[in-house]
Amino acid sequence: MAAVWPTAKQQLCIWHALRADKKRLAKNKDTPAHYDVDAARREFEFIDARFVPVAQQDRAEEPIPPPPPVPVPRVRLTIDGRPLVLTQSLPKLVLTPEAIARALRPPVTTYEPADSEELFELEAASGSMCHPPVVPHSAEPDVDDEEHSDDDTFWGQAIEDALWEYDEWEGLEDLDDIRRDVEAVAQEPDSSEGPHSTPGASAESGPRAASPTYQFCPPAHRLPLLRLFAKHASQHPLLPERHGQTRTAEEIYRDAVSEMYQHCKLNNLTEVWAYLWNSWYCRHRWRLWARSAYPKSVPHKRTTMIVEALWRGIKRLVLHMHNRPRVDLALHSIVTRAIPPYRLMLSKVLKTARPGRAAPLSHTQTDLKRAWD
Repeated sequence: MAAVWPTAKQQLCIWHALRADKKRLAKNKDTPAHYDVDAARREFEFIDARFVPVAQQDRAEEPIPPPPPVPVPRVRLTIDGRPLVLTQSLPKLVLTPEAIARALRPPVTTYEPADSEELFELEAASGSMCHPPVVPHSAEPDVDDEEHSDDDTFWGQAIEDALWEYDEWEGLEDLDDIRRDVEAVAQEPDSSEGPHSTPGASAESGPRAASPTYQFCPPAHRLPLLRLFAKHASQHPLLPERHGQTRTAEEIYRDAVSEMYQHCKLNNLTEVWAYLWNSWYCRHRWRLWARSAYPKSVPHKRTTMIVEALWRGIKRLVLHMHNRPRVDLALHSIVTRAIPPYRLMLSKVLKTARPGRAAPLSHTQTDLKRAWD
């Protein structure tokens, strides 16, 4: 697709990416494919040349210990027992009749409005200024600590306990779609585990491990990895951070690789990092699933969804009478029956484009509408 449409953004569906990631993490006895650490270090100098999978480690050096049973807890900076506040939240605007009447009073200004014009001051109507108030350190805040904290700056860090329980979001109704996707994918049964599981693709998996104690990714580490992966997929230069600053596409890419690498290194996940770099975080794979790879706009459509919709139409409208047809029959049906309707529709759209707004009514239509009303 990139060869035919080189300037188009190829955007994989986040749900499909999460599902593929989880299925590979669940193949606990499959080793990763060969990890080119030299190519990774040419891209990012912070990558350690010794942090490689077990099969590529130097026997003369001290081996990297296995991953811990649970992820290493993250260190949180607090001041007087409270989280460090980077950006205070704006005050809530409460409109009351008295405040609205006070806001409609003629303001003291040199600007003279027209006769039919009324000025409305939102700040006066809300009773507060639309900028963060200066709260003394000793004063008690008028809102909950959660509203003045940065716990949700990156929602992938919402759970800080050692067990990383993934049922703490149940019952909440204001979660975005990506959170629900992560939880839905994480709670799917692991059908990839077991002695008779299907081997992974050669691009992401190596031979099965001979050691009975080998673990590709312990179960307790999978959900934090999925959350971190979904967070990196959702970032974009046009979407500012909570503190108001923006990052370029290259800065987002570098920070995402650094964060995922440091997480894997801290938890001794050498096998997982090799897989993530080969399949998702190297530069030519990054632009397939990360929204930030297209900095001009935020991709809304997903290439995976478009292809699935196309094939669904082909199977239901063209090949509905054939169960597992031969390749020549399927190709003939696609060329002669599936493609022509799409080409005809595209030709109509290009030749008879609809105007941006409706044409004005004629005199006869205006009189008819007036009489009808």
